Amino acid sequence: MDLQGLLAKRRTVRQFTPDPVPQEAVAQIVQAGLMAPSPNDSHPWRIIAIRNPGVLREMRGAVEKKLDTLFPAPTGDNKARLDKVKNFSTVFAQAPLVLAVMMKPYRAVVDDLLAGSALTHEQINALRKHPDVQATGALVQNMLLAATDLGYGAVWVSGALVASDEIDRLLKGGEYKVQTLVAVGRPAVSPEPRPAVDLKDYLTTID
Repeated sequence: MDLQGLLAKRRTVRQFTPDPVPQEAVAQIVQAGLMAPSPNDSHPWRIIAIRNPGVLREMRGAVEKKLDTLFPAPTGDNKARLDKVKNFSTVFAQAPLVLAVMMKPYRAVVDDLLAGSALTHEQINALRKHPDVQATGALVQNMLLAATDLGYGAVWVSGALVASDEIDRLLKGGEYKVQTLVAVGRPAVSPEPRPAVDLKDYLTTID
């Protein structure tokens, strides 16, 4: 498939068939992700591929418990909104495969240049608008496109990260901490390709 066609075909999929995702496909998806640029070519990632239903149930339970703690007594419209948030935040547990994107802190060249200054690594990273987080987004986009190219659907899940500490304990990644989740499977419903957007709302050119 040509690149423009693949970009249009990639859509968020939240309904999956139970068909397993074979290890060969997992390897291709992760390999595509790792081709993304990273600061100083650090590749500060590890990907944990989760198929175990028990682990996914524990992760979902941790997210639901955290949301119940954050919103203990919703009523009326707020309850309906919270139910929607819970659904979107735990949809990963319905997929046959979840890719947990883990990342460790990296040391940039600028960290060495500013050694001895009052700035911490976190402050330097913030000044640079978090290039590690930007790179992780590129990794995830590559994985989403690779999954689409292989005939799978996927959803990039950020809501689950309210329980990131609990998920880290479950996944035992050590210095690598969860950054996001990508749920993958054969789509139960095939959405229409994404239409092109009107660039006048998004593009400004300075000649």
